[in-house]
This record gives sequence, C-alpha cells and structure tokens, in this order.
Amino acid sequence: MRIVVTIALGCVLGSCHQKQPDLKAVMACMHSQATNDDYLLVTKCEPLGPSEKFEGTWFFGFETSLFRRGKQASAGVPEKFADITPDDYQLIAPTSISSAVLDRDPSRICAIHVVFVGRPSLLRVKPEPVTVVVDKMLAMRAVPFSPSAPAMK
Repeated sequence: MRIVVTIALGCVLGSCHQKQPDLKAVMACMHSQATNDDYLLVTKCEPLGPSEKFEGTWFFGFETSLFRRGKQASAGVPEKFADITPDDYQLIAPTSISSAVLDRDPSRICAIHVVFVGRPSLLRVKPEPVTVVVDKMLAMRAVPFSPSAPAMK
C-alpha cells in the first residue's frame, strides 16, 4: 500500500511526466560514432519507447522513408511537413532491409505494406514526424502506388 501511495504522490508532484530527451546530447552521441548507418545511430543514441506492433504502408526510396500507420497507399506521400499526420512516422529499418528494398528500383518511391515490431523514438523534433525503428520485420508486401508528390526526407 505504501508503494502505491508513493507512486501516486510522485505523479501528482510531476515526477511521472517524462522529460524531453536532450537533443544536444543525442547529436553529440551521433557525431561521436564511427558510422553513418541511420539504424545504428538511432538505436545507439536516441532514447526509444517500448516495443509495439505496427502495421501500415512504408513509402521508401532515395531520401524517403515514411511510414503511414493504418493508411492505404493511395493516400500518397505528403508534399510538405505540414501535411504529416499523427499516423505518419519516419521509419528507420536495419540496413539489410532498406538496401534490399532500394535495390529493387532505386529510381522511384515504392509503397510496401509492412507489419513489424518496433520502438518509437522519445525525441520529438518538430515539424518532422516521430521516428520509429524496426526491431523485427514480420511481413512485407509491395502494393500498387503511383507517386504524384515529390519525395520528402
């Protein structure tokens, strides 16, 4: 009982609110690494939330890696950050997965229905979408997609 009261009192006093991670510390960590691999940099330097299951469409191509949770590919890639919704994420997959997908057709953006277990970054940098890293890819299937909007990082 004493533990429950202590936890409840701590939440009332504000200690249950999660502090924003220090962007300067994250950037310093990334600059100190001997790699340019996005997956390794994010998993080593950014604080990540708990694992969860994600399903949706991954828009992937040169300098584009946007995951849209639960949306259809026909919704398209946003033209600008103002078009990003709370269901949009920057997806960081292990290099082996990203390279295999990009090798299929590096000249255009493709849409892939994916199901994976991943962790969202706790770092929030507006106006960019929240980053989510893939820990385990469960399913991947190409879906028809005709990009009409310019690519976005």
